[in-house]
Amino acid sequence: MRSKGFALLECVLVLLVMASLAPLALQPDMSETMQYHAFADEYLLEQTEAMAAAESRPVDLPGAEGIHFNGAGNVSQARTITFPGRDSRIIIELGGGRLVFR
Repeated sequence: MRSKGFALLECVLVLLVMASLAPLALQPDMSETMQYHAFADEYLLEQTEAMAAAESRPVDLPGAEGIHFNGAGNVSQARTITFPGRDSRIIIELGGGRLVFR
């Protein structure tokens, strides 16, 4: 004879479903985070290509307009780039073209 209420197996099943769906509800917008990290990846790729070809190249990335790499990978301008929805920013240092993440 079955008693009223949930059985232990039913409770475990409900908890499993809730635990599976909770990360999806709590996850921040990944497009902003991906843009932040993709900028650094693309920037370093373009810098490496300029150094490998030993020629001057423009940085063709949003927020980095007007910046050029020379054949040694140095940049022509320093710049601070902010991304919407993030408190962090990327700073392009003059000279060596290093990126500083803050």
